[in-house]
Order: sequence, then C-alpha cells, then structure tokens
Amino acid sequence: MPREQFLQSPENLEDDAWQQSRRDAWATRDEVRAQEVAEYRTTPLRHHADLSRRSGRPVDPESLRAFGVGPDGRAIAAWELGVDEVEIAHLSPTGDLERTSDLGDCPPVWAAQPMPEGLVLLQTTYPRPDSPLELRVVTPDGPVAQAEIGGPSILMPTPTGAVWAGYGDQEVLSSSHRIGQHGVVRFGPDLAPQWRHPRRHARLLPGVIDCYALNVDGEKAWIYAYTEFHLVSVVGDDAVDHGRVPFSGAHGLLVDGTDAILLGGYGPESDVVTPATITPSGVRLNGPPRRMVMPDGHAGRQPAGSRSLDVSRSRRPPPRGYVVVSSVHRRPAQLTRAASATYGRALLSWTRSSRSTTVNPAVVKRSTSSSTG
Repeated sequence: MPREQFLQSPENLEDDAWQQSRRDAWATRDEVRAQEVAEYRTTPLRHHADLSRRSGRPVDPESLRAFGVGPDGRAIAAWELGVDEVEIAHLSPTGDLERTSDLGDCPPVWAAQPMPEGLVLLQTTYPRPDSPLELRVVTPDGPVAQAEIGGPSILMPTPTGAVWAGYGDQEVLSSSHRIGQHGVVRFGPDLAPQWRHPRRHARLLPGVIDCYALNVDGEKAWIYAYTEFHLVSVVGDDAVDHGRVPFSGAHGLLVDGTDAILLGGYGPESDVVTPATITPSGVRLNGPPRRMVMPDGHAGRQPAGSRSLDVSRSRRPPPRGYVVVSSVHRRPAQLTRAASATYGRALLSWTRSSRSTTVNPAVVKRSTSSSTG
C-alpha cells in the first residue's frame, strides 16, 4: 500500500484520533493537577553564596559548563575558556573561592564533581554523534584515570573516591556499553566497576529502567528508579529494598536517617517537595507536600513533562542572577548531591517540623552576573 494511501486509511485515521484523545486527556489531567499544586504552601530557597572565578574573568552563566557539590560541602564550577579548555574553580563550603586551575586538552564538559585530595571528576565528550561519554579524574597536570562508561545521567562521588553512576532508559534499554544496562553502577577511584545493580530479569532487586534519583550519604547509596519506584540502599556489596515509595516520578532524593525528601515529580509536580519516612515496614509519606520556589517566590518551573528543576536553561528565564545548584545541560538536574552538604539538611529539618508554620529554607548558588542566562 502506498504511504499516502496508508496514512488516509480508516484504521490509521482511527489510531490518530485515539492518540489525540489520549493527549487531550493528559493535558486536561495536567491542568487540573497544576491547579491543585498551585495551592500548596511554598518552601523558598535561600541564597547561600556567590559563584566566583579567577580575578578578571567574568561570572557569565553562558560559560558555566557544570557545577557540583562534594560530600564535605566543597564545590567546583567548570567554566569554559575556549576550545578544549576549561577553568576549574574550587569553592569552600561557605562559597569562598579557594583556588582555580586551567585544564587544557579537555573535551566539552557535561558534569563535574569534586573528589578527595583535590581531584576533580569530569564527564566529557567530543561533539560527534558517535562519541562516547568519558569519565576523567583529573589534576591540573592532566588525567590520573579515565574510562568510557556509556552515558550516566547522575554521578555521585563518595568520601573515599568511589563514584556512583545512575543511567537513564536509553542507556539501560539500548546501550552499546553493557555497563549501562545495569542502571546503577559503583566505580572505584580508578573508575573500574566495583558493584553493578542486578539486571531486570534477575529479579534480585526492583528493576531499573531509568534511574530517576541517586544520592550518597558517606559510602551508602540510595536509589529510586522507574518503573517500580522502590527505595533501595547499598553499602559495600549489600543491598536492602525498603519497599515502594508512595510517590512516583521524583527526580531528586534526600535521606537523613529515617527521614527522606522527594524532589519534583511528573508534569505540574516538577517543583514539589514531598516528605517521607523510612520504617521497618516500608516507606510512608510524612506530612503535606510543598512547592520549592526561588527566594523571591519565583516558581522556576520547567514546562510540563520535564523532570528537571534546572532554571538556568529553562525557557522561562529565572530571576536575574540566579543559578540553581544543578546541571546546566540537558542532563537531569543534579539537585541530589546537596543532600549531605548544603540545602539537604535544611529541607530535612523542615520535614521533622512539617506541622510547624516555619520553614527552614533550602539553598541556591547565585551568580553575580545580571544576565538571565
């Protein structure tokens, strides 16, 4: 049958009508849900510190390639200097500039995280369709370890230098790198695999189709993944399934003892903060959800359907000068690392007093540039 005839066939037209009716139903559902979420009380972020660079270099959001906060509260920012050259700014837990270093012969940076002993973890690639993403542990003198590990969407180093990587569905379902098909992997300081999440068909743990959220507390990792949305913790080679979380679609996770916070959700819930408690019998919600907003009350919400709270590249410009601690590229927002350092404790302290009218706000990093970037 010719293509034009097929497209006009009754069967195909009926299928198109069914698909359109589904899209209309989803749009109506999101509109109703957005009205409900708009009524939530808000949790404003709190300004924590200004990003800074080497003297004489502008703090331009357009040249900020990546930002990451380590387990001890120290942070790094990767600024683009030119072709294959970046500046790494090392920031103290209070946001003060400690030192900077320039890296040459460095492919474009997608993500950056501080490592122990002043090392830096970079996720890089050359801009070619067939170029694999590569992890590099670097010093100003060059890389000390590097490996091609597919394209993890979340990277979380630990205090000892291990690196937890969470993979999205494209890597899990169609990765040419078999390591990505596990969904979650822990690498050693030399970037050699140490622990792999069992594959879905093994049924030893809830399967990982898409690692929505991954966080570390010391050497313990916490995993929250599509489609089953169970909360799983891993220490060493021992994994514990804490049961299904009664909230789907969160893209960030904060855990402190038995208290937990889920960040974000599907569509209109992209800026929702949901408190939970981990009990011996499973995970349960703990108090009403709220909306996380910028210090001036700006929502900072992405278009419906996005899982990212990254307002720095949003279609709707953020307040002048603000950059949320997250990825500035198309990867999911790296809100999770802050759990053990900056604003995670603030959110968790709100969880414990969720019945109170006072809220201990979270933290953002603010760029000194006036650009809306």
